[in-house]
Amino acid sequence: MGLQAQVDLLAADKEAALTEVKDLKEEMSNVFVKFKEQQDNAMKEVDILRERLAEKEKKEFTEGQIASKHEENKELDNLSLIHICRCRRYAVCRSRGSPYH
Repeated sequence: MGLQAQVDLLAADKEAALTEVKDLKEEMSNVFVKFKEQQDNAMKEVDILRERLAEKEKKEFTEGQIASKHEENKELDNLSLIHICRCRRYAVCRSRGSPYH
């Protein structure tokens, strides 16, 4: 094989290698784009789930407050009127000679 034939063969090999590198770079770029899209979609889903969780926690907190107030009201309902209406100034009223104390 002559020198020119070897040079032509090396040039063809070089051209094939450059084409292969170009194809690999393009494929890698496509994979990166797809990965980025999937990552963006995943982040959107995470944001949606965080919003739903915050809404649920807020709803549960509100329901918890309502239940708590309901329990407080039950306790007030169980008090007799004497407990609600009793004068808290026991000593002052007694000193006036009030017959109720």
